Parts: sequence; C-alpha cells; structure tokens
Amino acid sequence: MSSEGASSATEHRTLRVVLSNGKITFDGVEGFSIDLENPELRLGDLYDAVFAPIEVPTSLTVESSPEIMKIPKAVEYYKDLKALVETASKTICDSVDFPTDSETVGEDSIP
Repeated sequence: MSSEGASSATEHRTLRVVLSNGKITFDGVEGFSIDLENPELRLGDLYDAVFAPIEVPTSLTVESSPEIMKIPKAVEYYKDLKALVETASKTICDSVDFPTDSETVGEDSIP
C-alpha cells in the first residue's frame, strides 16, 4: 500500500488527556493511566488501550484538558505521551499494510 493511498483513507482520532483521581488517563479509554505520585509508564497497557483496537489506518492526535496544564508534573507526562502516541501512530500508518474491505485477516492469510 502506498503512503499516498493510505493517507487518503486514514481515519483521524483525538485522544484527550485528563486528570482523574491523581492519575493521567485518556478520556473514554479504559486500561491505561499514569499515577502522578508513583509514575510508571506501562507500554503494554498503552498499546492495549490505544493501538490494539485500531483496525484501519488511524492518525492519532493527543490534546490536553485544562486541568492537566495547571500541574507542572502532569504537563511533562502529557508532552511525553503526546510525542510517543503521535509518533507511533504515524509510524504504524506508514509501515503497516492494513487489509482492505475485500481482504480478510485469518490463518489463511499468514505466509
């Protein structure tokens, strides 16, 4: 799949970073958070929550809620998450050959 064809069929999704009970989370996304008191980035949780459900080329944009911008430590984590997620989504869209509607993914399609 050429990157030109992929870009015209790319979906766009915005992830909003919010603060909930002292943790940074993505609004409406289950299974991922960073505790501001005991920060730990769990990449597996991030992948499962954000990237695993994607089935078509998807461009992700990360934005911050106003409460995040009021806490310096939260701003630092937000900036890192934004860079990580947006870079990863661009890399995935550019490098993964997503199946078209006429193709199916299954055991028969594995070389």
